[in-house]
Amino acid sequence: MNKHYLIGLMLLCGCATSANYAAGLQKWVGEPEQMLYQEWGAPSNVFYISPNRKVVTFTHTSQNGTINPYGNEVNYDVINSGYETTSGYPYYCSTSFTITNGFVSNYTFSGDDCIAR
Repeated sequence: MNKHYLIGLMLLCGCATSANYAAGLQKWVGEPEQMLYQEWGAPSNVFYISPNRKVVTFTHTSQNGTINPYGNEVNYDVINSGYETTSGYPYYCSTSFTITNGFVSNYTFSGDDCIAR
């Protein structure tokens, strides 16, 4: 019983950090494009949908090294990308914002490092 409770709690914590990340992104909806660039920097990719609409993407990668699952950290070994370096597996977060007429109108994100900090 305790094992199932612990697994459920771990899943809930994982969702909460992604949910908090999404909540932080939601605050950008309606903000001017220039404010987004001031905070996030230059995007890693820009895709033009139409003259007044585009998607800008910011990609963050990190090498977290060997993570100790017993040191109050989450072990992401199950999300192995197949690429390993001497400092461990790379983690990433790709965040995209849709810009319509110069304002953020939507967002999306993917990756194993999209967590609220």
